[in-house]
Amino acid sequence: MRIEYFLISYLKRKETQGINPTTDNIILDIMPLLRNGRTPNNQTILNTLKKLSDEISKNQWKLKQTGQLQFIKMI
Repeated sequence: MRIEYFLISYLKRKETQGINPTTDNIILDIMPLLRNGRTPNNQTILNTLKKLSDEISKNQWKLKQTGQLQFIKMI
């Protein structure tokens, strides 16, 4: 659950900056945030990343758009 929280926050921040982060950037930026507790391996972060986001090009990720937000961006 902590991984999901940090990934969503990170991907939203990068989206407002107009950046599509790579897998390596995401893991390098998220891992230090998870140091207080059980540190997950990279595969756990990658599986959560695949669940929450879409790979828009090779090795670049963007948060999935759902519900009202997706409709507003289409207009």
